[in-house]
Amino acid sequence: MSGLQPQYRTAAPCYGMTGRFGAGFDLPHHRCARTIAARMRATGNVPMSKRWFPFALVAALIAVSVPAMAQGKVPLAEEAHINDQLIAAAAGDILRKSCPTLSARMFVVFGKLQQLESYARAKGYTEAEVKAFLKDRDQKARIKAAATAYLAAAGAVSGDASSYCAAGQAEIAKDTQVGSILRSSQ
Repeated sequence: MSGLQPQYRTAAPCYGMTGRFGAGFDLPHHRCARTIAARMRATGNVPMSKRWFPFALVAALIAVSVPAMAQGKVPLAEEAHINDQLIAAAAGDILRKSCPTLSARMFVVFGKLQQLESYARAKGYTEAEVKAFLKDRDQKARIKAAATAYLAAAGAVSGDASSYCAAGQAEIAKDTQVGSILRSSQ
């Protein structure tokens, strides 16, 4: 062992502190608290109770600031990314129901659902807020109307299955958000 050992001195002898095997046999775990405290001061070690304090302080600050950040979040109906993803999913659902040659790529759909859920959590939305948003009839109608308008702009005509198939094929060929969740059997 090279280098000098730091010098320390016990504050006072530890009376009545004999080792398990008799007086003079001093194992490290049998030293008195004063000796351990003196050694820690001399070597620069910090007791464990003081090591966790900075982490606890940071955790407390985060816990206090999260509700403050959450108050400044945008309502879910105005969150652009979430609404775009939901409109794309609704458009894909309309296409697969209207065209017999289109089907959903379910693993991709579930993956996108997980990504969207993670995104909402990262933005500070709670599970209760998301569920309430998704169950709201007005929001469902708004998203469905936006998906229908998107498909009408893509060339889908209500009641014409071939126009829905053509719109779906075009979405798949362009590899859009809607096309990424569809599969064609043609």
